[in-house]
Amino acid sequence: MRVPVRLTSVPLPRQNVLRMQEIGIRVGAEAVIIQKAAFGGLIVNIAGSRIAVDHKWAKKIEAQIVDQSNKADQKDSISGNQWEVK
Repeated sequence: MRVPVRLTSVPLPRQNVLRMQEIGIRVGAEAVIIQKAAFGGLIVNIAGSRIAVDHKWAKKIEAQIVDQSNKADQKDSISGNQWEVK
């Protein structure tokens, strides 16, 4: 599973915003979903780093699929329910 996405909504608690932005989790960031982890989490590649996202945050983060062939956004989006394609 290698799904390129652009993050469109990252609802974070105030105390976590700076740390998440430092590791690349922010609106507009491009990521690649590498695999679904146990218990509903995800492993994503953001800015060259592999990051585990637990199921709680995977349900909250929204993203849009990026078309790799020409870098144009597709109309498909990934949202709430563990970034599943809708």
